Amino acid sequence: MKIATILFTYNRSEHTRRVLESLKNNTILPSKLYIFQDGIKDSTDIIEWEKVRKIIKEVDWCETQIHISEINRGVAASEISGITQVLQENDAAIVLEDDCVVHPVFMKYMLDGLNKYEKKARVYTVGACAWPVSLVKDQYDVYFNGRISSCGWGTWKDRWKSFERNYDILDRIKKNPDAYSRLEIWGMDLESMLVENIRGNCDTWAAFWALNVIEHGGYCLSPYESLLTNIGYDNSGVHSKNRKIHITCRAEDDLEEHRLPDDVEIRKDCEAVFKDLLTPVLIVDRLKAYQKVLLSWIEQKRDWKKELQAVIGRNEIGIWGKGEICRVLLNELGTGIKVRCIIESEPTTEGYMGIPVVSPCDIPPEIQQIIVIPYYDMPRITGKLKQLGNNINLIGIDQIFMGG
Repeated sequence: MKIATILFTYNRSEHTRRVLESLKNNTILPSKLYIFQDGIKDSTDIIEWEKVRKIIKEVDWCETQIHISEINRGVAASEISGITQVLQENDAAIVLEDDCVVHPVFMKYMLDGLNKYEKKARVYTVGACAWPVSLVKDQYDVYFNGRISSCGWGTWKDRWKSFERNYDILDRIKKNPDAYSRLEIWGMDLESMLVENIRGNCDTWAAFWALNVIEHGGYCLSPYESLLTNIGYDNSGVHSKNRKIHITCRAEDDLEEHRLPDDVEIRKDCEAVFKDLLTPVLIVDRLKAYQKVLLSWIEQKRDWKKELQAVIGRNEIGIWGKGEICRVLLNELGTGIKVRCIIESEPTTEGYMGIPVVSPCDIPPEIQQIIVIPYYDMPRITGKLKQLGNNINLIGIDQIFMGG
């Protein structure tokens, strides 16, 4: 089977250099590396764009085929046309973007997976990025689920033929009971992505690919530990501005073989954790929850400092979530209780009201108690901390101000 490797890039020279260096350091090199550089969109991009062009033309450690677009196609159009073109010449393809620094056994893992499941028609993708879900690792190093990952992945020519960038797909899925039940597990976040795509706030191809796989009942292979590190969450990418993602990555010196299952089946506990991860909390539900807290707070008009200290029981705490309620809460606490940090799943700032904002991975070890403002999301937050091996005591803000 002919398996190509594809790299999509644009104007991030340092990112591109690091990705190529990581590929060069793999235990198996790409048999052929196709590099697609999108055309210049803005005059301010020219210097970095030229640097990228120079870097990709200097690759001499494997066979390459370089495509430099004369026009700016955008992320989605570039990747769709590039993958389609490469799969006209090859049986399968491994796809990378210019912010995916890969593990030394990334290529070995991807090739093994693509070869092993070539004849398993229900397997649509082999992914190298770990999902942030709480699953206890079994006897294998990977597992099957129903959601594609767009961060370091591979597929086969015959599976990709089902791809279509068609907004009607969501309507078709909703009219098909079996497909809709799969959507409820693997893709309740995708509709909002399509809406943002129409509004021009994002340029997604991955949402359509995910919906195609869901419609066809496809399976996706994912590792428990990621085989790449995404270095694009630094405000440099189209879809990664103001985001920080923390994913468990395999140790770079771990070069052991990956144990891949013979049977293509989804673990019984997998559906629940993905549904929890991918089902968004509606804004209207958030507003209703916060309104209840604030009304109770205002109506009772009490001095909460002593009661807070009694409920919290510690002088140093964390607060999960920022915003108006966090601001009021910080003012209410005053100096009696020390708030060491504010926690967000994906921090967008480094500080808030003079207090550090951190991700769940960076919670100071001395913090043993956290007030959770988005108390409606408590199960998901509990699961996230459990996955990190963190047994911090969580107190929903409703327990304090509503007697919940």
